[in-house]
Amino acid sequence: KNKGSVFGVERILLCGVFRLLIYLLHYYCILFSSFSFILDMMFVCTITISVVAVGVVAATSTVMESRIPRDSLIRLRPSSSSHLHELVFSIRQKNLIELDRHLQEISSPNNPNYQKWLTFDEVGTWTSNPSGAIAVSKWLLNEGASITWQSIYKDYIKAVAPIALWERILNCSFFEFADLTTANDSSSAFPLHRTDQYWLPHHIVQHTHAVFNTVQCPLVLHLKNQFKIPITNRLRSTSSNSYITVPFLNKLYNVTTNLGSSQQRQSVFETNSEQFSPDDLYLFQRQFNLPFQTVEDPFGFSTQSCTTSTCSEGNFTCSI
Repeated sequence: KNKGSVFGVERILLCGVFRLLIYLLHYYCILFSSFSFILDMMFVCTITISVVAVGVVAATSTVMESRIPRDSLIRLRPSSSSHLHELVFSIRQKNLIELDRHLQEISSPNNPNYQKWLTFDEVGTWTSNPSGAIAVSKWLLNEGASITWQSIYKDYIKAVAPIALWERILNCSFFEFADLTTANDSSSAFPLHRTDQYWLPHHIVQHTHAVFNTVQCPLVLHLKNQFKIPITNRLRSTSSNSYITVPFLNKLYNVTTNLGSSQQRQSVFETNSEQFSPDDLYLFQRQFNLPFQTVEDPFGFSTQSCTTSTCSEGNFTCSI
């Protein structure tokens, strides 16, 4: 009996411990479930707030452009909010379809409008969008930006403001980028400030084609392999001073004739108010046994009294 009583007591104690473990496990399950539920609700609330925020932005703004990633353009850090950054607003131009149609007409020999060129002012008047430029300018000034420049027909508007202002009105975040392709260039000392995407208010989108210095990345220039002809003595002039001569240039560039053609048009543009001398051109052609040809339509920039300061480059350009 005594032995059986001991076993009975042990059985009761084991049952009690087992029930206690069940209660504890049930308690922790309830607690874990509540904690998991709280986490789930926090996640749902965060997603809901994000969706509502995006919805509010989308209801009042339009995404314009997104940055195209480039491996050699490395994001460094967020841009300083106080850094002054310049943006260029491109205003939507008008009558572009009509302008393209006119371009086709003046380029077609059989068209009655062939070679009836438009002047710069005619093109500007045709495509300008004054109301759009005014709307964008007012918006920028009201937001606190400073307009620093406008093109003649207000197709482009430059504005400067702190990064913080651009991030607010464009609903974006600017970062500093390093361009590895310009590592040896002096421009690499200045970080590039760009964003991944930017938005514009609906009332500004209708007047704006793009905003530059936002998502646009610098182009990577790939220099083509050029065919190089070795410069040897046999290509140079036989004179002791080794001047570069017309025969040398003919050989170097595979020029087969030095006779000009009236079917080809080539203009010479001088920016230093220089002139050229028809007499000097004649001497140049005679010295190198070239066909005697005059310059057509010199627009009054010819002179018979050349000096080094008045027509040195002009003479050289017309001779070539």
